[in-house]
Amino acid sequence: MLIFTILFFVLVIWLLVRSNSQRGKNFVRSYYFLLCLSEGQSVEESNYLARSILTLKSNPDFDKRLIQMASNFSQENFNGKQLLIIKEAALKGFVK
Repeated sequence: MLIFTILFFVLVIWLLVRSNSQRGKNFVRSYYFLLCLSEGQSVEESNYLARSILTLKSNPDFDKRLIQMASNFSQENFNGKQLLIIKEAALKGFVK
């Protein structure tokens, strides 16, 4: 019984970590989508570019800078709330 309890808690922790990392990727991609839009890219181009970051093939240095930029933007403009940025991007056509 103890083994099942331990396995259950490991599974719950793994699901929480996975969910948080997906949410973090979604936040950074939303920020990048909005950034691309503000620089004159179309919705389709912005979605394409946003989907190209934080992948196995993307540049890790660029990804790291983008994560920092998104975090700073969130702190400065939205009191650190990431969901507001995700919602704004979705309203403008961001596709997860």
